[in-house]
Amino acid sequence: MSIAELKNNLIELAIETDNPRLLKKVITYFKNLREKEDWADNLTDTEKAIIQRSADQIDEKRVVTSDEVQEEAQKILRCS
Repeated sequence: MSIAELKNNLIELAIETDNPRLLKKVITYFKNLREKEDWADNLTDTEKAIIQRSADQIDEKRVVTSDEVQEEAQKILRCS
């Protein structure tokens, strides 16, 4: 369906209703969709690569728990 057809369908639906509450909800919803940015769209290529690398590491089970990190840090700090 083309953009023009989608717009016409939307206009037809608006014209066919006499429910002001419904129309206000549709307007609010539409405005929210237009104004709301997806945070992922603002990521740099470097940030996207870091996230992908992290996801790959998780898939490959190359992760450590926070408990393991804290335990290792305590060992290092005790030796200092």
